Amino acid sequence: MERLQQLENPQRGVYVREGDEKLVYANGYSADEKEKFIIGRLSNGRVTFRCATQGYLSSADPNAISCKGSGAGEVESFRIVIY
Repeated sequence: MERLQQLENPQRGVYVREGDEKLVYANGYSADEKEKFIIGRLSNGRVTFRCATQGYLSSADPNAISCKGSGAGEVESFRIVIY
């Protein structure tokens, strides 16, 4: 499928499709405080995430993400590529 966004730093990219489950790390790709998120609605460059554990996560800006209700706190900025 066509990429909708280009990665500036491929090492910090997260490739997603609707329904995917991804591990997102609190400080990029550290092993600390990792949370699994389920990718939700994909439209107009907006991505909705749901925590697989509890709570939910969503962001109009897919480069700045925080998890609500899971205790993960702020997740450091990273790129998302929709494919």
